[in-house]
Amino acid sequence: MDSSRLFNSTERNNIITKRKALVMIYALHKFRHYLLGNRFTFYVDHMPLVDLVNKPQVFGKLARWLLLFLEYNLKFIYKHGRPHLMALSGLPN
Repeated sequence: MDSSRLFNSTERNNIITKRKALVMIYALHKFRHYLLGNRFTFYVDHMPLVDLVNKPQVFGKLARWLLLFLEYNLKFIYKHGRPHLMALSGLPN
């Protein structure tokens, strides 16, 4: 099953951690009926997102999102993302 969505103008202005969390929130809402009651793993390529779950105090919107994560039997695993090849493409050989 394929699913996608574009950020609106307000969401594009968020920091990368919030944008990555928004993607996870969207996936949880979209596939809720498949995920509830099942154990699953989120593989993330952004270490601050994993640290956010283990943070002792969180406020505001992030706290509400963490409460949503508590409804599910999930685990976060950090996995290195692809290197930014475009940043290196302009370098001479």
